[in-house]
Amino acid sequence: GAYEDLPWIARLGEYVRELDRRRKPLIGICFGHQLIAQALGGRVAKAPQGWGVGVHEAHIEARAAWLPDDVERFALVSSHQDQVMELPARAERLAGSAFCPVAMYRVEQHVFALQSHPEFSRDYSRALMQARRDLIDPARIEAGLASLAREPDAAEAARWMLEFLRRAVVAPA
Repeated sequence: GAYEDLPWIARLGEYVRELDRRRKPLIGICFGHQLIAQALGGRVAKAPQGWGVGVHEAHIEARAAWLPDDVERFALVSSHQDQVMELPARAERLAGSAFCPVAMYRVEQHVFALQSHPEFSRDYSRALMQARRDLIDPARIEAGLASLAREPDAAEAARWMLEFLRRAVVAPA
């Protein structure tokens, strides 16, 4: 977890703080989402509700310039047991759900973080759940497997990341 007292995590946290100080564009996915929050003063912990697996939906709660106005919700593959519990002071929550209240956030115009995995396929998600059967509640795995019937919005999330980078690089904050 991002909260673990390991030398490489401490070094990575320092690097994140340096990128933030310099306002360099940064995208965090899952562990990166958590590590950025932790490094910038937020709090990450194991989610009391347990593992998030399968395709999860989140609702847009605030707009960023790179998010289309017509998007109200999105669904992406998830595989995590840790979550951002408190955002850093300068962060703004962009999306959340009952299961994962901080599903997406930003820090000013140079950091974009997403808890889910737009890079994971449904087949990979299925394989991860099968491999982690000894770690995850069987009912949670069954629900996660059933959720894979839904097509994730991975291409849409990729467009958001590209638009974020385009705007951050062309007009840095």
